[in-house]
Amino acid sequence: MLENSQLMDLFQHMLYFTTIAITIILLPGLVIGFLVSIFQAATQINETTLSFRPKIIIMLLLLAFLSPW
Repeated sequence: MLENSQLMDLFQHMLYFTTIAITIILLPGLVIGFLVSIFQAATQINETTLSFRPKIIIMLLLLAFLSPW
């Protein structure tokens, strides 16, 4: 049976590794979205799907590449 301190340590490690795994996937999507929005503002293109496609492609590629980890 796990004690209270062991359970808290396990939960803390689980949250830490979950945060790292999510950040590795979401941070490049955030950067790509920011760059696409700067490009849209500079060229005055108001296409809504233009910002979603690169983010989805990058996130899916990262998921496929990092899935063994």
